[in-house]
Amino acid sequence: MKTTGNAVAAPAAGKMRPVPLRALVEALSEPLRHPLDPGQRLYWPYLLGSLAIALAVGLWRHRRRPAALLRALFARRIWLHRSSLLDYQLLFAKPVIRAGLFAPTSRTPSSCS
Repeated sequence: MKTTGNAVAAPAAGKMRPVPLRALVEALSEPLRHPLDPGQRLYWPYLLGSLAIALAVGLWRHRRRPAALLRALFARRIWLHRSSLLDYQLLFAKPVIRAGLFAPTSRTPSSCS
């Protein structure tokens, strides 16, 4: 990718179109706003409910041993599994790809003159 001023050029159909830096920053920050957006599956009350269910099942399964429960919930083999790492990458890559595809075609106030 080539940088031009405050925009980053993204290849599109053999032509380089500038992608505003603002679009990329918004795309990268989009996953961080998911816990505050009720329309997202990572909305904080949903996460809190999932945690409550996991704690209830975990306490039942681990016979009320909190240390064993914490080890099970935060096991490295789960959080750093290949599948989990791919999920983390996709969480951030999807909005960036979307910004790269649609930002060059969207109209901005400076292009509406």
